Amino acid sequence: MNSLLSRSLRAYLKAWTAACLAGAAASALGQTAPPDERALLADVPSVFAASKYDQPLTEAPADVTVVTRAEIQRFGWRTLADVLRGVRSFLVTSDRNYSYAGVRGFARTGDYNGRLLLLVDGHRTNDTSYDQALLGTEGPVDMDLVERVEIVRGAGSSLYGSNAFFGVINLVTRRGRDVGGVEVAGLAGTQSTYDGRITAGNRVGNNSEYLLSLTAGRTDGDRNLYFPAFAGADGGVAHDGDADRWVKALAKWRTGDFSLAAVFAERTKRVPTAPYNAAFDDNRNQTTDTRAWLEGRYDGVVAGGNFTARAAVDEYRYQGDLVRAENSSVINQDRSTATWWSAEATYAREITRNLTLVAGVEAQSDLYNTQENGDRGFSGGRDASYTRLFYSPDRTRYWALYAQAEWQIAPGWDATLGVRHDHYSSFGGVTDPRLALIFRPNADLTLKALYGQAFRAPNDYELYYNDGGVSQDANPNLAPERIRTSELLAEWRFAPRWRAVGSFYFNRITDLITTVTGSDGLLVNVNEMSQIGRGVEGEIEGRTPFGLELFGAATTQLGALAPAAPRTQLKGRLAQSFANERATLALEAIYQSSRRTLMETTIPAQTLVNVVLTAARVWKDLRVTAAVQNLFDANLADPAGAEHRVDRIPQPGRQFWLKLDYAFR
Repeated sequence: MNSLLSRSLRAYLKAWTAACLAGAAASALGQTAPPDERALLADVPSVFAASKYDQPLTEAPADVTVVTRAEIQRFGWRTLADVLRGVRSFLVTSDRNYSYAGVRGFARTGDYNGRLLLLVDGHRTNDTSYDQALLGTEGPVDMDLVERVEIVRGAGSSLYGSNAFFGVINLVTRRGRDVGGVEVAGLAGTQSTYDGRITAGNRVGNNSEYLLSLTAGRTDGDRNLYFPAFAGADGGVAHDGDADRWVKALAKWRTGDFSLAAVFAERTKRVPTAPYNAAFDDNRNQTTDTRAWLEGRYDGVVAGGNFTARAAVDEYRYQGDLVRAENSSVINQDRSTATWWSAEATYAREITRNLTLVAGVEAQSDLYNTQENGDRGFSGGRDASYTRLFYSPDRTRYWALYAQAEWQIAPGWDATLGVRHDHYSSFGGVTDPRLALIFRPNADLTLKALYGQAFRAPNDYELYYNDGGVSQDANPNLAPERIRTSELLAEWRFAPRWRAVGSFYFNRITDLITTVTGSDGLLVNVNEMSQIGRGVEGEIEGRTPFGLELFGAATTQLGALAPAAPRTQLKGRLAQSFANERATLALEAIYQSSRRTLMETTIPAQTLVNVVLTAARVWKDLRVTAAVQNLFDANLADPAGAEHRVDRIPQPGRQFWLKLDYAFR
């Protein structure tokens, strides 16, 4: 075990021991509330995203984790990237612009999370330009508004189609009745970090409710960020180049079975890493992402089954400004705009006591999708090279049909069979099945054998990106990426408050889309890569009699490693409540083994430790949260993508923030 891991774990265990002693003392004084007042993950009654209807976790035909709002608050997770960093199977990295999620050994640098499907209340958020699932401050929803995060591992295309490659993540937002008045929150921290939120929500009469929320925040980031690769010509320090600004808004209205939801989010981030040969140490390098949608929905009972119908219009805008290294008075600009509509209808019904059927139809079509690039001088004028890099001339569209049957084939034995057919205007049809066999010999043990196939359709950027050629249809022969996933899973509740999970998985990926240089010297996208991933995972969680909650997870990759992926990840958390459940001390530790960069250098093993202290009902409904991230100020780094001239991206050192939440009810 390396010295960094040893030092980190020793300090972590000291804090762990102190928390245990505090919890025991609190218990002795009669200050600890009954242990069942706060549910473990294993106690969450149901999950929606696994089968598009609510079902018990043990019956879901997938490997599922549910993260609750209470856990998000206890560990101070402010973004979805923070949540996934602490979850089994996931590797989260950052290039100081976006957050990226690797899954079970697959971690391509510069990947925009297109192989994870991100939903908000069942609404698809991946855009049609780049397939992005936005996870960091660029994400579309404030985590304070999330009731739970449903994480479904494995191929999910049998229900969700494209992007459900490695899994599906569904953010279930709070209802107006859950707010029950007005909430205000304010946060301040190191690096001039500030964040504020105001939320109003409540019932209206007996049959309606509303929720309105607005969040705005900013941070200066690291004001002096050192990159050794730039030390020769530029001193290696990026000054004031890491700032971040964001605003998010959510509005929901529900009357009976009908609802309307609107989302708007915009994030502007300075980019200190000088990608794509941009000028180093110029704080005009920045990107802006804007994401919005409006959705109408019906959820009701029709002919004895649950019927859901939705229709939505979405928009995504991207603006990228990079100062040219050879002429600092010229800014190269990327401008992308995508607008599309989507519609879906799903019907789920329990046909008999032992048989449940789900069926649906879905369609989506571009309304407009384009990207332009060119230079703009300091005076604001465009030069002659300002060109359209891609335009979706055929308005990429698809329709799909899907069905799934779940039945009890014998006492203790459940089987699931699902299939979906998607037809795309760009490449034709693709069909993906799902198979699951679940055996529950008793109420405490569940065994699952899972198989699925999934695809990721080439997005408009990959299909139509033009690197100086004549044809607008630059990559006409692209096929979808494909994956076949298999998993054996055991879930064992070996004590009333303890649960363990063990898993072996095998993934076979083919036809990965890669950008290469053609014979004419121009960049083109082709299907040429494949990858096999296999590994083992374990997880344990529980709660001691004196109220200490514990969580541990381990993931080990077997066989060849993908670039930028660690062979081993270890994750641990504890949360000790005291003062009659009014205060909680929470600790989180994440260890990663060494990783290789694209430049064939090695990033040593590293450990991140965070600590959070929360005090609820300090005064009426005031909650105070204090957090220290990277407690030991470890020297952390992530592998850089091919667009960078550096091999690794340094990550933030020790940071502190304080947050106040108050509810007017």
